[in-house]
Amino acid sequence: MIELPEYLKLLPDKCSVYTRDNNILSKSSDYLFICSILKNWSHAMQYISIYKDTTGQLMALYTGKDGNAYTICSQKPFATAGMQFKNHFNKRTLKLHFKNKFYWIRRSIIQNSCSDKSLKINNISLFDDGEPLRDNIESLNKNLHWHIQQKEDIRDNFIEHLHLYMPHSDNESLEYDAFCPVDGPVNVIIGELKSPAWTWRSLCGRCYELILCPRCLGLFSLYLTKMS
Repeated sequence: MIELPEYLKLLPDKCSVYTRDNNILSKSSDYLFICSILKNWSHAMQYISIYKDTTGQLMALYTGKDGNAYTICSQKPFATAGMQFKNHFNKRTLKLHFKNKFYWIRRSIIQNSCSDKSLKINNISLFDDGEPLRDNIESLNKNLHWHIQQKEDIRDNFIEHLHLYMPHSDNESLEYDAFCPVDGPVNVIIGELKSPAWTWRSLCGRCYELILCPRCLGLFSLYLTKMS
């Protein structure tokens, strides 16, 4: 397995204003940072606004109903003069971004929408050139803490009541692979997403390793491992 970046393993500081992969929120894979914002969202917050500071780093500040910018932990307006405004999110759009990106693989299984690709998780084949293998999908589902429900998936419920699992103490062991925003510390499972057979014959095939939460199938990361 390819080593995950540290920001997928360690909780951010509550008052942090930086994504740890230095991407804007719409492209960031720092799911713990995104969920920390969602968890601490208050009635005073209208938007989360992204600015590029004078060093080139991207800052996430919230815009209050008075129109001023604030850090998450401060009640004093933050001076943004000289900084470049990039974009902003309200709570709904930020939550939708997290849900669509982190649960992309889960959603694909629910909607039978792997197109013409092949998908394996934990060496269980779920789709073969786009064809769902329903018995295998059900077998995988039995091992999930958050079972997949085809009509009304449970993920939509636990996203609505999202909370971060916080460590019991500062000395908690870090002997886990990743920190899931919904399930806390986990040892990941591995999947494989492969482009269809014709792409390999045409020398444009791609194969990706998927690093997933074993309890909810959240997608921590994917890496290109093979190509033709």
